[in-house]
Amino acid sequence: MLPRWTIDEIRARYELEPSLRDFFVEGSFDQELFERAAIGQGSKDVRIYSIDSVEIPNERLVALNLTEGQKQRVIVLGNLLGKLSKTPKAKCLVDRDTDLFFGSLHDGPVLHSISVCTIESHFLSEPSLSRILTTGCKIKVESESRLFDSIYVTIRWLFALRLAERELGLPLKWIPLRKYLAKETGALRFDDVKYLKAILQNSGHSKRENELGADPISRGLLSRRSLVWARGHG
Repeated sequence: MLPRWTIDEIRARYELEPSLRDFFVEGSFDQELFERAAIGQGSKDVRIYSIDSVEIPNERLVALNLTEGQKQRVIVLGNLLGKLSKTPKAKCLVDRDTDLFFGSLHDGPVLHSISVCTIESHFLSEPSLSRILTTGCKIKVESESRLFDSIYVTIRWLFALRLAERELGLPLKWIPLRKYLAKETGALRFDDVKYLKAILQNSGHSKRENELGADPISRGLLSRRSLVWARGHG
């Protein structure tokens, strides 16, 4: 593993060279995607780094009332660089996740929330999914619109549950979806009722099922297709 920058080293780097076009992202997958995008645009002076390249002490997280995690460490770094005497050209990018719905987007001179829920959301389009299914998985798609509508419905429901989890302060232990998915005349059928019961039981919250009855979907927050609520991981 390569040596990581310390906080003092990273501060000195951008105080001495504020013109560096460095981007810091949450993980190695994000890093690879942004590197490919930079190459595609011919941006030779851009460098992409995972937050793992910087040593962020836990006390820095505590000082900002943040929990442990890659996103939180990017937020710490973005806040630090944003307070330098001269704002550097470096950028710290984080996923929006559920922040948009709770008025807690993390944006500043250096720190920015990406325009979609997670970077993987950019792949949530009919052309992209069609290529993955037909070329990668060798699956014949009878009706793209029917299949993709059913995928969107499933993803939307799962994101709504994540909103409810955060809104109610209800920590859930998420379980694999495979058992609750089935193919039905060219579409995906998701048994959300059984999945909700299973995940609540797994999390020790069976008695709170009624609190999730008025979920965010019924309040109209997620009434249309949107990359804002299409969570790509986790």
